[in-house]
Amino acid sequence: MADTPESLATITNAMSQNFRPRVVRTFNARAQLLRSLPIVAGEGKNIAFDAEFNDSGSIAEAFADGADVANYGSDVHLPATLGWALYRSNFSVTDLARSVARTSRSPDGMLRLMARNFENSIRKLAAYLNSEAYVGPGSGNRMLGLDGQLVDTGTVLGIDKSTYSGWRAKVIDPGSLTAPTIALLRDDISAIYDACGESPDVAFCPTAVWNKIASLFQESRRLVQDVQTARGLIRLDGSAGAIEIDGCVFMKDKDATANRIYYLNSNYVRFEYLPQQDEGDMLPEAAQMVDLDDGYGAFPLGMKTYPIARVGARRKVSTQVFLNLVVEKPNACGIRKNVATT
Repeated sequence: MADTPESLATITNAMSQNFRPRVVRTFNARAQLLRSLPIVAGEGKNIAFDAEFNDSGSIAEAFADGADVANYGSDVHLPATLGWALYRSNFSVTDLARSVARTSRSPDGMLRLMARNFENSIRKLAAYLNSEAYVGPGSGNRMLGLDGQLVDTGTVLGIDKSTYSGWRAKVIDPGSLTAPTIALLRDDISAIYDACGESPDVAFCPTAVWNKIASLFQESRRLVQDVQTARGLIRLDGSAGAIEIDGCVFMKDKDATANRIYYLNSNYVRFEYLPQQDEGDMLPEAAQMVDLDDGYGAFPLGMKTYPIARVGARRKVSTQVFLNLVVEKPNACGIRKNVATT
C-alpha cells in the first residue's frame, strides 16, 4: 500500500489564514514642529495682528536744564495679515470591503475599516502639515513655511523687510557648506539676542545636522528629554532626542530642510487654525475610534471629517483643516543655512 501522509502542502489551501491582531504601521508620521509650538484658534477671513516698529519712531534724548521740548516721535504700527491655508485628506471604502472586514476573524486592527482609514488619513495629514510648516510657499492655498518667513529681504505678511529692521529674521549663510561648532551656534544665538533682546528657546534641524551637532559633545549630559516651550512641557520619547546649548534646545525633525537650522522663539511662533462649524454629521464610527494626532499625541487643530455624497456602493470621507504658521516677531528668530553634515 502507498504511504501518503496528510502534509501541510495537501491541506494548506483548505486552511484559513490567521493574522496577528495588531496591524503594524510602517510609515513615519511624526510631526515634531507641530508638537512643539503653540496652537491657537483664530477667527475671521484671515490671520491679522498689529506689528510695531521703532524705525524712525519713538525717541530718547538728553536735554539741558530748562530746555524746551523740540523733538517728538512715535513708533510705527502696521497690519500684518496672512490668509488661511486649506488642507484635507480623503478616502473612500466600499460597502463590500466594510462588510468583509467587519465579519473577518483577524486581524483585529482591520475589523472597523472606516475608523482605521480615518485614523490613517489624520496621521498622513499631520505629517504633511509638519512638512509644509518648513517649505510651504504661501501660495495656492498652502501654508507660508519657515523657509519663506525666516528671511531678511522682501515683503512678508504685507510688510517690507527692507524698510523695517524689526521685521527681518537673522539669516546666517556662509555661502558654502560649513561645519557647525559650539562657538558658531553660540554666535547665532547671541546675534538673535543682540537684534531683539531675547534669545531663541528652540532650534529645529534635520537628523543629519542634529547628529553633527551631537557629535560635538563627548558627554551625554547635554541630551535632554523634557523641553519647555510656550506651549508647555513637552516630553520627548527615546526616538526624538534634544540637545541644550546656552538655553536653546536643538531638536531633530525629519521634515526640516536639509543643511539648515531654524532658531525659533516659541513665544512668537505659533500655528493658528480656524475653527469649523459642527454640522452634527460627523461619522460616529470614526469619531469614536480615533484622536486627531500623529500617533504620538493629540493636536488641537480643529480638523473636521465630513461624509461626501455616495457614488455607488461606497462611502466617501474628507477631513479638512484651515490654518497657517505665524512668525509674529521675525527678529526673535533666525536660520543658519549651508550646515555641513560630514
